[in-house]
Amino acid sequence: FPKAAGHLRVQRLFSDGHASVVRRGHPRAAEARLRKGFLGERHILITASETGHAAHLETQRVLTRTIAPSNILLQVPSFIAAAVVAAQTDGVATLPANLAEIVAAPLGMNVFKTPVALPRVEIAQYWHERYHRDPAHRWLRSVTLALFGDRG
Repeated sequence: FPKAAGHLRVQRLFSDGHASVVRRGHPRAAEARLRKGFLGERHILITASETGHAAHLETQRVLTRTIAPSNILLQVPSFIAAAVVAAQTDGVATLPANLAEIVAAPLGMNVFKTPVALPRVEIAQYWHERYHRDPAHRWLRSVTLALFGDRG
C-alpha cells in the first residue's frame, strides 16, 4: 500500500510471483506456456479495486497493455472468480503463484509460469502506532507472522 499513512507500522510477511492457470484438457495448454501462445489466448483478467493491493494494479496495467483487447474474455473482481471461470472455459487466468498452486488441483487446472514479466507481490501487515505495544495485538501479529511469514 504505497499510499499508507506514514505513522503506520509495517512488517513484511512474504513475496509472491505470478502463475497462470488453464483447465486440464485445454486444447492449447502447451502453446500457452510460451509468450506468443499466451498472448494469443483468451484471458480472464482481475480488475484491481481502489482499495486493493497496489501490486495487483500494476499487474493489471501490464496485462492490459500486453494482451490485445480482443483477447480479453472477461474481467472479474476476484482471483477466485477468475480461476473458476478459467476452469470452466478455455480462458487463461493469471494469479498470485501461491494461490494458483492452491486452487489448481481442486479446480482441475494446470499451472504454468506466466511468460510475461510481472511485478512481484509484497505482502505485509500494517498497524497503527497506538496498538504497537498492546499485548493482544502483538499476539495477533505474531500468529499472523508465524502462519504467513516467509519460511526461509
